[in-house]
Amino acid sequence: MVRSKTKILMVLLVVGLTIAIFPASVMACRRPQWRLMAGAYALPITPETNETGYPIHPDGTPVFLAGFGDFGERPAQAVHDDIYASCLILDYDGTTIVFVALDLIGYMINQVDLVRKEVENVYGIEADNVIIACSHVHSGPDTLGLWNYPPGVNWPYMYYIRERIVETIGNALENMQKARIKFASTTAPGLMKNSRDYLPKFQVTYPDVEVMKVEGTAGGTIATMINFAGHPEVLWSDNLLMTSDYVGYLCEYVEDELGGVAVFLNGAMGGMVTPDTDVHTFEEAERIGEELADATVEALEDAKVSRKIEINVEKEIITVPLENVAFFGGMQMGILERPEPWYEFPGGVNLGLIRTEVEVMNIGEAQMITMPGEVLPSIGHRLKRSMTGKYNFVIGMGNDELGYIIPEEEWDWAFNWTDGDYEGEYEESMSVGPEIAVEMEST
Repeated sequence: MVRSKTKILMVLLVVGLTIAIFPASVMACRRPQWRLMAGAYALPITPETNETGYPIHPDGTPVFLAGFGDFGERPAQAVHDDIYASCLILDYDGTTIVFVALDLIGYMINQVDLVRKEVENVYGIEADNVIIACSHVHSGPDTLGLWNYPPGVNWPYMYYIRERIVETIGNALENMQKARIKFASTTAPGLMKNSRDYLPKFQVTYPDVEVMKVEGTAGGTIATMINFAGHPEVLWSDNLLMTSDYVGYLCEYVEDELGGVAVFLNGAMGGMVTPDTDVHTFEEAERIGEELADATVEALEDAKVSRKIEINVEKEIITVPLENVAFFGGMQMGILERPEPWYEFPGGVNLGLIRTEVEVMNIGEAQMITMPGEVLPSIGHRLKRSMTGKYNFVIGMGNDELGYIIPEEEWDWAFNWTDGDYEGEYEESMSVGPEIAVEMEST
């Protein structure tokens, strides 16, 4: 009898404990997983070299450096340092955004489209959520077709770049881990000047530095994104060595100090925001890169973990008339490739229509906007004032490269019917026209 009562009491105790524990176990099962994931990776996109050390394309033809001079004036003699495709991926509650930074002069939207389609097909990431931006380095391979000989891009190398970008994204996805974000803002005055030969009030720079540091929750840096405006052209037109210029030194120094992958996104550097130096050496490029890195690292010293992480992306297609005869001629001769829908030649429009895109991304406390070319600083400052983030990133050469984007009030270019030529500033001669700025700012 005593044994039976004891057994009943034991059963009741077990049942009671099960009931007590069950809600807790259910809560544990329903507890959401970590909502922010991140991964980063970088791969070199440097052309191979032949037995004598000269850079060559996959088809064996020579590599010409982009950014100075005319067709074929700067055949690359050697590689000073590698150029990279650097990738950062963020995923919040299933919304994934991919940033790819390229050490290249530019990457037009039709090439961006090809990458996006492949990434969507292979990895299932929404195409519009892939952002590709170039540093606009002036001692890297010509990916626009304006400096190669013969003129036009080298298609085997363009295919190689696309393969490497997709591979970099795949590697970053494999490295995804639980993450947290810190943001910081600072300035780096004195590193750049505006050499636009025009009225002093238009010789504006953009010294702001916006930083996003992505850390693993278990410790360590995943990536550091740096947004700063300045042409990577410390090395001048007489340089024949392939290099990422000050950007390479910046990224190397940040990675040494913080770990992870450094992702550099250039800003409103048109007009033209160039290194404030008369010394065009690698030592000077290193100095500028390390000073910018110091500013980046110092800005993060007091940065707090952001509690607001939601991610969303919005894209706007803009259409403007093409008003540059040289740009039109380049397309007609096959030097510049811009197929439909990004260029259209309907009846009644002189030189046709150019289409491009602007994307706005909200990542927690930050807002980011892509700009499809080399935007003058005055536009960059206006855009930043109109943005709604606590930290606002303006990303130049984002998903396209349409040359200089110049405010209507600063436009100085006209056709001289007597001489049959255009007169005005250099930047205007390398722009599709004044309407691109108006449309971009109105989006």
